Amino acid sequence: MVKAFLQGLADTIADPAAAYETSKAYVENLAQLDPVLQKQKLATVIELWKADRLGFSQPKAWESMQLVLLDMGLLTKPLDLTKAFSNAFLP
Repeated sequence: MVKAFLQGLADTIADPAAAYETSKAYVENLAQLDPVLQKQKLATVIELWKADRLGFSQPKAWESMQLVLLDMGLLTKPLDLTKAFSNAFLP
């Protein structure tokens, strides 16, 4: 499943226009929405997903986010981040 998701993500990054057209068959009401705006949203999301290794979680990013959440009071104590995520399932 992870391999298939990452392949779809890579295909979307490589050809956003084709991904958008394909999505119209599966995303309810997408065909009725403003295509210019929807394609802009897709381009924005693609920028967030781009990476040297798709799907890979950086441990430092998790540590930084945990510090932010602790500072905001959204976490009351640090978590064992080794139990929060794993890159073991990446192909």
